[in-house]
Amino acid sequence: MEGENKEDFDLNSHLRALQDWLGQQNLDLGYISNPVNINYLTGFYSDPEERVTALIAFPDHDPFLFVPALSVEAVKLTGWPYDVFGYLDHEEPFKLIADHINAATSTTKLWAIEKDDLPVFRYEAILKNFPQAAFPADASRFLEGQKLFKTPDEIALMVEAGQQADRAFAAGFAAIKAGVTEQEVVAEIEYAMMKEGVMNMSFDTIVQAGADAANPHGGPEKTKLQPGELVLFDLGTDNKGYMSDATRTVAFGEVTGKAKDIYDVCLEAQLTAQAAIKPGLTAAELDKSRVT
Repeated sequence: MEGENKEDFDLNSHLRALQDWLGQQNLDLGYISNPVNINYLTGFYSDPEERVTALIAFPDHDPFLFVPALSVEAVKLTGWPYDVFGYLDHEEPFKLIADHINAATSTTKLWAIEKDDLPVFRYEAILKNFPQAAFPADASRFLEGQKLFKTPDEIALMVEAGQQADRAFAAGFAAIKAGVTEQEVVAEIEYAMMKEGVMNMSFDTIVQAGADAANPHGGPEKTKLQPGELVLFDLGTDNKGYMSDATRTVAFGEVTGKAKDIYDVCLEAQLTAQAAIKPGLTAAELDKSRVT
């Protein structure tokens, strides 16, 4: 993959859209630092923690990635066809970034940055090396809008993430036994996913039983599952940066009394809303339709 042609780079459409936007906004370059957005644009993901990882894009020049030296080979393995520059911990990263930018272009005044992401101390580091720089455009808002529209390949990744979540639920349901704790069920789910190569969930897996399930988004506890309870599952998987997120509530054995009444009310509301779905209906209108 290291020698892959630029024309074959799978995610080039995302990157090209960013370059086109930079040109339309009459900007000289864009500095992208959010790891999720870098993955979206390049296919490379790494959380640099205290270190610096950045994508530098230009409207009319090839982009480059700047990463810790220990990540350079990982970038190449993704098939990234443009330059990648590394730095060592004892080096000053923003001075090196400035050197690479100045080698690529002589116009460096107008920047797009991710205003949702760039910390003040790194903003100041950019200004130290480019004292005439101005930041009239927010790349966060541009990328936020771009992600609303998915390519067929992206949709396929999302569908696959949903299928992974279905299998995670199946593993969780199979783990329900009297005396097993919520935490043990979570462990079975995540172990099952790791065995098939899904190494990251999209968020911390939630399993809550009985009264615990009344605490939305609470973490799994050492509470032991008992027959006659409802068990809540809330989980998702990370499939190459595309996430699934789903919730299921199942009965452990036969559920009666108030728990059964709650289930019946929720089921009625769900079926009512599903029957009301039609083109042009807003989410707010659909929500109101379930109230009977």
